[in-house]
Amino acid sequence: QNARPRNLSAAANARGLALQAAGDARGAAAAWAALDARIAKEQSPGYVFRTELSSWQLVHAHGAAEAAVTAALRRR
Repeated sequence: QNARPRNLSAAANARGLALQAAGDARGAAAAWAALDARIAKEQSPGYVFRTELSSWQLVHAHGAAEAAVTAALRRR
């Protein structure tokens, strides 16, 4: 897994929240633009059957959790 997008997500959230707290809604929206675009492209969580494991595996869960946390932070 590439950790870079997650680090950039945290940085974008922190910058956007700081700008929002300072009353700069336009700056906050600009800081969040790339993160919002990436989250919008991700698929919803789901399950796939992996025959080699004989079990169902959850996929695409990280994106949904990230979107939920991001939305909750912005409502503060």
